[in-house]
Amino acid sequence: MYAVTELAVTQRQLVLEDDGEVDTKSEAGQAVCTKFLDMVMHTADRLQCEVADRSYRHEFTTNYRVLFPDCARRRSPRSRGTCTPSRSSPLRSDSSSSRT
Repeated sequence: MYAVTELAVTQRQLVLEDDGEVDTKSEAGQAVCTKFLDMVMHTADRLQCEVADRSYRHEFTTNYRVLFPDCARRRSPRSRGTCTPSRSSPLRSDSSSSRT
């Protein structure tokens, strides 16, 4: 469970823009987003989560396939919104939505 705790701590470090979206444009925002995405992958590995079928990626545009060229787990802070927890996410808290 340590991996889940570390994931939650890293999520709270994400830099948010005024509109509540995760900042993936600044160096600081990208660095924390990358750290968070690495931690998501680490946590999934530690919890032995199955890798979902990603065969649908062959239908992606060329630009998107550059970011995600195969069916492996991948992460990229360049994909807008990648780090943004959904409203139903267990990682999202009231305090995370008001932080900048």
